[in-house]
Amino acid sequence: MKFTLVSGDDNHNLAIKSELSKLPVKTHFYRFQDCETILAYLKINHDAPYHIVMLDMDDPEHVGMACLKAIRKVADYKNIIIISYSREEDEAIAKKILVEGGNIYFTYPKTNNEFHHLLKKLIIINWKIYTTGADRQTFMLKL
Repeated sequence: MKFTLVSGDDNHNLAIKSELSKLPVKTHFYRFQDCETILAYLKINHDAPYHIVMLDMDDPEHVGMACLKAIRKVADYKNIIIISYSREEDEAIAKKILVEGGNIYFTYPKTNNEFHHLLKKLIIINWKIYTTGADRQTFMLKL
């Protein structure tokens, strides 16, 4: 499984990388700070059977939403799973992410233990539910 983070937050990078290493599923972790770099990467690496892209929606330059829109414009990337997160629960942002083609949205947990359980849940869930057309009930992931 390829797991890619697009975020300028070094703390999220370290936390996600650390938590992925603890899970029983083998993952290849990649991190990008901007949309252009991940798009160049996906152009070459989009055909992995399971490719998850996690987007930080709190980035001051709104990199997360720009990346979501850019990824969904490319037909070859339709099977890429897009997980979006924010530090604050915001219904307006969540709705926009759903409309733009995001598969899952969650509020970043406050503790490492909560984050570990959430990431584990993200990795082992049945992705067919989330890739066949998200709806409000499956879109918002909570512990």
